[in-house]
Amino acid sequence: MITPSSSTFEGRPPLNARSTLLGALGITFICGLTPYNNYVLNNVDLVSNPLSVGLILFFSLFILLINAPLWRWRPRWAFTDGELAVALSMTLVSSALPSVGFMRALPGHLVAFWGFSAINPERAELMRRLRLPNWIFPTFASTDPAARGNEAIVQNFLNRVPGVHDSFSSRWTAVPWAAWVTPAVTWGIFFAFLVGAVIMLTLLLRRQWLENERLPFPVADVFLSLINKPEPGNALNPLFRSRSFWTAAAAVFVAQSLNALHIYAPAAWPEIPLKFDLRSLLANPPWSFAETNFSVQTISFTIIGITYFIQSRIAFSLWFCYVALQIALMINGSSGQEITPESRTNQAFGALMIIGLSILWVGRGHWVAVARQMFRGRRAGDPVGAYLPYAAVGWGFVAFLTGLVAWLVMAGASLAGAVVLIGMLLLIYIVMIRIVAETGMLYVLIPVPLTQPIQVVGGTVAGGIQSRTTLGSFFWGRFMSAALTADMREALPQYVMNALAIYEPNRTTGDVKRTRPAAYIACLAISLLTAYVVSGASSLYVHYSYTSSIDQAAVTPLEPWGTWQMPSAVTLDPSVRFAQGRRPVESIGNPIAQVSVGAGIASVLSILSLRYAAWPIHPFGYLLAFNWGIQQTWSSLMLGWLCKSLVLRLGGATLYRKSRSAFLGLIFGEMWAIGVWIAVAFIFSYTGTDFHAIHILP
Repeated sequence: MITPSSSTFEGRPPLNARSTLLGALGITFICGLTPYNNYVLNNVDLVSNPLSVGLILFFSLFILLINAPLWRWRPRWAFTDGELAVALSMTLVSSALPSVGFMRALPGHLVAFWGFSAINPERAELMRRLRLPNWIFPTFASTDPAARGNEAIVQNFLNRVPGVHDSFSSRWTAVPWAAWVTPAVTWGIFFAFLVGAVIMLTLLLRRQWLENERLPFPVADVFLSLINKPEPGNALNPLFRSRSFWTAAAAVFVAQSLNALHIYAPAAWPEIPLKFDLRSLLANPPWSFAETNFSVQTISFTIIGITYFIQSRIAFSLWFCYVALQIALMINGSSGQEITPESRTNQAFGALMIIGLSILWVGRGHWVAVARQMFRGRRAGDPVGAYLPYAAVGWGFVAFLTGLVAWLVMAGASLAGAVVLIGMLLLIYIVMIRIVAETGMLYVLIPVPLTQPIQVVGGTVAGGIQSRTTLGSFFWGRFMSAALTADMREALPQYVMNALAIYEPNRTTGDVKRTRPAAYIACLAISLLTAYVVSGASSLYVHYSYTSSIDQAAVTPLEPWGTWQMPSAVTLDPSVRFAQGRRPVESIGNPIAQVSVGAGIASVLSILSLRYAAWPIHPFGYLLAFNWGIQQTWSSLMLGWLCKSLVLRLGGATLYRKSRSAFLGLIFGEMWAIGVWIAVAFIFSYTGTDFHAIHILP
């Protein structure tokens, strides 16, 4: 764990005008450029995962090009590590908004529902039956779903506004801003409730995880390595003065850059082999029953680097459980059986509930202490809230959750349905934050929709799912699954929790007292609301300005998954089947039995992990074995675990500490390579030169 030197310079507090100004610039950079970079240029996401590529690029440039010279020649003007922690935290939490975390799904859903209604009678009938309030959507001239799908606000979103000159001002004025004012306000209210609930949740979890259990927070430590203060007389901090860091970073940078040049000119530049494809060798049974990603992988240096900081048994579990799943698929396939996608979802749901319960059980003393302060006030000897009093945090949490439930009820869900959906959202959020805090895993996707409890009960109990909930509740459960949990690489809670870990006094300031803690929380909330406005405006601008991506792939429509495919596959299709009296997701076998299997396996793994420190398999590995993130990165996780194991075996804790900078170099070298090729794409697009989108990370 990093313990930087004092972050104050002659009494200057970390939270001040210039640290918040730098944070505001970071928010504008991330939220303003992400939609254009991700969708129009089709580049690697500027955010992508909890480590946030754009954030590392922004602060690397600031520290190396601006702050380092200031430390050398004008140290009184230099940004201290505390000030950088504030600015970085502001930018970090804003990373949850512009893409996968929220805006990739929201605007696309609000128009795609009507676009599908114009071409599909079943979906049009669904929208008629739902009778959703108009304040959820952009302003339309018509009330009929099919007619709305043919209006300009929908068609121009999918195909760009026709006849607009290729200039920023022309494109900006062509966006129908007035039609989007109402949903911007109403969804802004929903988002404000969500922000409040998430911040209160992380404040409730903070003491238990940071002080009582002392979780490692590997992602926060990577950021702290970046912003750590230089020692007196130096312009650069210890990381940037490390030879092993620069050696590793340079090697990765050159390798990834050569591969990018190979894409542009394969005859002139060699390709560094970072992929393996064993499909031809594993084409016959039983190997052919395994998933494609078991045979085809691309090595990620960022994943190898972050795995070095994960507890060894958890790192082992992450890749081992995926390999064990492939063995199970091969055994079942050879016997003519199948582990269906819905069966895997049900098993993950069972595991999710058990892991959530174990988290609550381990911290039960803390939760009881908070509850006592909520109902009888704080007494002598009670724990003190680090940022806000626990009574205020607890009741604030209840108030914001009530706001979310009320919003869903007003939007068309039943009261019981809204409570179940928000309860499931909290369960997923708590487990997801815990996984990121304990493992640093960059691609945590929990493949369980918010409607899973309804689907399991409805698929098993007589009377069917339609007797267990309303159409409105089911629709909103699928909608919120698409917007908030279907892809959790950039989910809000993990960013807020890492921001708190970055601002901890013993990790950033070295001071016993935290400076203006309540103001810091308010700063994070304002940063998120600012990010909502900036990322929303940027998203609408690119969708109404471009028909397809402008790289050589020319992806159409712009961001097809969030704009067109997700609204259909995740929300509309299951809702149509629900409305027709069918199961929302076709499944084989007994759902409750499948959930029980997942719960049973997770229970055994949880008990063994809690009781025996040497037990090698953690329940996180089982839960995540079913998700896209592990599918893409299992081989890199295995290499990272193997490297760490060899270092510890050969040199013990001493060699592990010395090797730390080299593995950080793997991360930063890959991030900087991504930054260079993002810049190349921007330059080529500006000059009208054909270019390739270089996808280095999954």
